[in-house]
Formats: sequence, structure tokens, C-alpha cells
Amino acid sequence: MRSYFILFSLFLLPFVAWSQFDKRQVLQEAFPGRQHYFGTSGDMDENRAVVTATHGRNPWAWSGGLAYVYQKKESGWELRNILHPEVSSDADRFGQNACAISGNWIIVGDWMNAQFEGGTAHIFQLSADTAWEHISSLVPEGTESYDHFGNRVAIDGNVAAVSTYKAVYVFEFTRGQWRQTAVLQGDQKKESGFGMSMAIRNNQIIVGSTWEDGEEFENLGALYVFKKEGKDWKKSQKIMAPKDKQEAGLNFGHSLDFDKKFLAVGCPTKDMGQAGSAGAVFLFRNKSGTWVYDRLLYNENFGYGIYGFGQQVSLSGDRIAVSENQDRDYQSSVFILDIRGKGFKTLAKIQETEGTAGIDYADGLLALSGTDLLVGDPGDEFCDDFSGSCGKAYFYNLSERPKTEMPKNSIEYAANWGFSESDIQAIRQKYKGDSILFDHINGDLVFKMSSRESGKWGMYQGDQEIIPAEYDSLAFFGWNHPFTIVKQNGKLGAYRSDFGEEGQLSVPCRYDDLHIYTHEGQIWLAAKRDGKWRWVNWYYGNEASIEFDFHQELYILENWNPAW
Repeated sequence: MRSYFILFSLFLLPFVAWSQFDKRQVLQEAFPGRQHYFGTSGDMDENRAVVTATHGRNPWAWSGGLAYVYQKKESGWELRNILHPEVSSDADRFGQNACAISGNWIIVGDWMNAQFEGGTAHIFQLSADTAWEHISSLVPEGTESYDHFGNRVAIDGNVAAVSTYKAVYVFEFTRGQWRQTAVLQGDQKKESGFGMSMAIRNNQIIVGSTWEDGEEFENLGALYVFKKEGKDWKKSQKIMAPKDKQEAGLNFGHSLDFDKKFLAVGCPTKDMGQAGSAGAVFLFRNKSGTWVYDRLLYNENFGYGIYGFGQQVSLSGDRIAVSENQDRDYQSSVFILDIRGKGFKTLAKIQETEGTAGIDYADGLLALSGTDLLVGDPGDEFCDDFSGSCGKAYFYNLSERPKTEMPKNSIEYAANWGFSESDIQAIRQKYKGDSILFDHINGDLVFKMSSRESGKWGMYQGDQEIIPAEYDSLAFFGWNHPFTIVKQNGKLGAYRSDFGEEGQLSVPCRYDDLHIYTHEGQIWLAAKRDGKWRWVNWYYGNEASIEFDFHQELYILENWNPAW
């Protein structure tokens, strides 16, 4: 008999370094209306941003659509202009999941347009401080039949891309006009969702083919990388999920973003172990012009009842914003992750308690630029409780909090930790020690010291040895924790030290990773070995027999003791 306690209800990992946000600004239309869907799409480029209301009321049609342009000032983001098509009807889909900004250009997709039955994409240009002019409505050349043109759009400088469900059309601004220069397609002839996601940077276009079938799995998904060589756009790479992470319905390429260093690919339907559709983001690194798989990003607290991590992604430097469709309270979230180094660190989880719709938050509009984050919530019902979808959007300023300066921690500052110079000299001589670091968690005259002979680290309290100098590294004991983590020859273990008893290595150093949980006052230790996670008794070192791919899948065992 086993008891299914989900770990995330037992122990929530703290978010560190950033608060939720330093500043928050709520956006809505001056004249909101039922099913305007303000916040359905948009984008941000440094100090300018654009947010669409797909069925906002424009001069030509009651539900024809609008795009709101904002500029960043010292006091916050100010509305500077409102854009709309030159010809419009109530059936238009102006900016529905399709809007981008780059410098002095804005492009808005309109896949069902009154003037162009098969769809169009509108180009606006900034000609003065706030004067955005509609200068072109793009349509495919050389074809009489097309549909859903403007389903997705992207722009970078003088290069724009507009998709249908089957192809991506490339336009370039030359000799004062936007001209079609290429048509990009994937490998599969049947409808594969080619163009359901895409981005442009520095003469490189990456396109998601979300529903493309793989050799073993249906709807596996793929990405296509196109680079400009001379006047031509050529396919340079096809990217798929790593073999060991492929599955049916992965929809690899559902969302994507890239810069010079990283490519992020959102897969909100990916299973994480036994947690179906928990979602994840595949991170690739640019190595000499080729995108190489680097690591997997996910909600560190994923589990049953939590869905859709990777719905949208947005990169900015070494940070990425990722939206998640639903947590256990049926609310959508935005996660800010730090992707420096080999792993990742969750910096913040942002939710909107003000919103009334919940699940549409960050479903389409998510843009991160430096410390500025823009999120749309087109389903917010604040102006109409009946059928709602009036919509809101939010600007957040995620400036880092000032770092708390740690006390000086070296031999020169021993007096700050309760030691005299003669005390330190005597201790170093007794144990043949070298470098010293003092315990900033507990104090109590506890410190770590490396051996002059071996370079290994041990732990001491006053002139008494707590842990022998046999380890490559070791952590200080947590507050009132009965054990700490030690590392030897690249593997982790646990060293137990009871009050009034001699300490010992209770969990041998043979694990690749360790994770600590608490449940009903007891400490549980999860350990990873040979690619699998299991519980380890931290007092005796014996293992539970049940194994999983992720520690988040472990459950509390009713008849198994985590310690004594």
C-alpha cells in the first residue's frame, strides 16, 4: 500500500535573487469591450512595445482590431499611438497571435481580412516621434489561392517573415518597398504546422514545424534553420528533440526564441516522467554556427495537475521567460530562469491575482527585454462577466534587488567570527590546515579548512574536528539539520553528525545529485544514481527500491523510514 503525497505540497523550493517584480503597470483599453481580446499578441524592442486587441473598435469596423504602441519613459510606459488596418471588417483577425516590432518597424498579421480574403500582414513604419504610418499590406506573390496568410509574423530590421500553415514567405525592404524574396517550406508535404512559430535574427530565420511526424512518433515536431547566403535563403539545419526525449505529440517547436548564444524551444505537451503534459523547454547552444542541444528546462516543482510549461518563451541575455498554462490552482504563470552555467536557476514565478480568466495569462503575449517583461491576458473579463475576454496586459520591471553583502570570510577576519589570531595559528598547526571559511549560517565557532598536504576539506568547531579533511568540497550544516552534503571524486554523499555522538559518512559518495525534502517534520533525502532517482535513508544509507526519472515523481512511502 502506498500513499500518494505529491512532493510539491510537502516542500516548495524558494525563489531567490529576484522578488516577484519591482514595478508593475496594468494596461487596458480606454474603451474596453466584450471579446476585444486586448493582449492577445504583441512584442517589445528595448524602449518600445506594441500590444494588439484583435477585435478592438477601429474607425472602420466595430470589431476590426487595434494595435497599441507604448514607449518607455522614466515614469513608466506611455501610450504613444494606436494603429489599425486601412480597410477593415468585424470578421478580421488583426493581430491574433501575430505581432512583432523591430526598431522603426511593426508588423501585424491579419489572417482573415476584409480586403484580402486569404489574409495579409500590415507593415507600419515610424516616421516621427509618435507618427507610425501604415505603408504596406503584404500578400504572397505568384499564387492565386492561399489562406491563413498572417497566421504568424516576425521581423528583424529590413527582413520580415509571414506564415501560413504550410509555408513561410520572406519579405525584404529594398529600394523603398517591401518585396517578397523567398518562400520557405519544410520536408513534409502534408500540413505540418510549418510556421506556427518562428523568429528572425541577423539574417537567420528559424521556423517551427509543430505537427511534423518523425520516424517513430506522430506529431513529433521539428525546427528548420534558414540562413541568407548572398541573395538566397537556404536551409542550413533541421533540428529535432534528442532521441531519448522524443515522444508522440511532443509538438517540438510549439514556441521558440533565439539570440546569438541560445535557442529555446517550448514544448508544453511534453511528459515529464509520469507527469503527463507537464511541459519543458529544450535549450540549444550556438557552436560555430550550428545549434547543439545543451539542456532541458522545466518547472522545478512540476507534478500531477500542473500543465503546459513552455507555452511561450522569450530570451534576453542569460535569462529566459517561460509561461505555464496551469498550476494546481488553475492559474497560469510566468517563470524567469537564469540559464548561466550548466543548469538553471528559477529566479521568479509571476502570477496575476487581479485577473479573472486565469488560463489565458501569458498564453500568447510574452516578451522579455533586459529587466522589462510584457505579458498579455486577453481572456480577462473585467468589463463583462457574461462572455468577457476584454483583455489586459502587464508591464513588470524585474530589476535585481541589491545584493546583501556577506561578512568578510577569511583568516584575516577571524576576529569577526570569535577567533583570535593565536587561536587560528594553533588550529592550523594542529590539523596542518591552509584556507579557512567560517560558518555564516550557524556561527558557533564552526569553520571549514583545507589541508596543506592533500587540498581536501574538513569541518571543525573550535579546535575539535567534526568532519575529517577527506572531501573535495562540503557544505555547512543547515539550521538544526542532522546531516550535510559532501563531495568526493565527483560524487555526492551525506555526512551525519548527531549532538553528543561522533559523526560519520552515513550515505556513501556515489550519487550524481541529491535533493532534500521535508514531510510532517521529517527530512527525506532523494538521490540520483545511474540516471534514476530514489529515496535514501540518510541515517543508515540504505535505498528504497522504487526508482523514477525525476525526483519530482517520488512519493512518500508509507512503510519506509527516511532516517532511523
